[in-house]
Amino acid sequence: MPDKPPDQSEAPHAGQRLTRADVERLIAEHGGPEGLDLRGADLQHSDLRKLDLHEADLREANLNGALLQEAVLEGAKLDNAHLVGGADLRGAWLEGASLQGARLWRANLQAAELVGANLREADLTWSNLSSADLRRANLEAARLCGAHLLGAYLEWARLRHVYLHGVGLGNVTHPNTGRTVATDLANADWGDYVIGEELAGEFEQAEAVYRMLKEWHRQHGHYDVASEFTYRENVVRTKAMGQQATQEWDKVNQQARKELQALTKSWGDLIAPLRERWMRLIHR
Repeated sequence: MPDKPPDQSEAPHAGQRLTRADVERLIAEHGGPEGLDLRGADLQHSDLRKLDLHEADLREANLNGALLQEAVLEGAKLDNAHLVGGADLRGAWLEGASLQGARLWRANLQAAELVGANLREADLTWSNLSSADLRRANLEAARLCGAHLLGAYLEWARLRHVYLHGVGLGNVTHPNTGRTVATDLANADWGDYVIGEELAGEFEQAEAVYRMLKEWHRQHGHYDVASEFTYRENVVRTKAMGQQATQEWDKVNQQARKELQALTKSWGDLIAPLRERWMRLIHR
């Protein structure tokens, strides 16, 4: 069960516009960032680069467009936080952080450290996760549609029911080491091997994702996992055909109903004068 959203009435800085200087002052007053309550704070476009916020509480904070390059957010609470609008987390340290339900649409997480992070149900649509370290991260039911996963490390990551349509897998040059790194999905936990697109009834998209995952695992010698995705690919192909047939049948039914309604109206128009004459004869 997801954590209960924090009660913003108890959050001392909810809705307050805070600058970097404000945050640094609060950290000093608190005696460090651990447990610092910044729930719901307005940190839009704030420059928080390289700032130490480890184990701070930033649940539901507004960090849209914030600059967080190389910020230390290890163990921080960022559940349901807003990090869209080009939020920059390149090289940020987020090991063990909780970002459940966080909105990271188009966020830049290139080379970010997310080992063991909780990203369950997070929205990472069109985000940049190239060269990011996501080993043992929980990405269950997360949305990664269109995300860049070139060179991302996903070994042992939990990927049950994840959304992956349009993701990019492959090689990339690591920005820190200059070495060529490849997407690593080895030993990822796929649960029942069913992805989010299939559960959502998006069968054609699911088929494309299963095909991509099947090919990746074949190329890397993980034939047992590849066979699981081959099976799922066939299942959703059958579901897609059934869905298309149902849609075509619905169209036929709708057209038949329209024609029946038109015929009924025409028949009513035809017999109306006869009915009127008959009623006049009866009442003479």
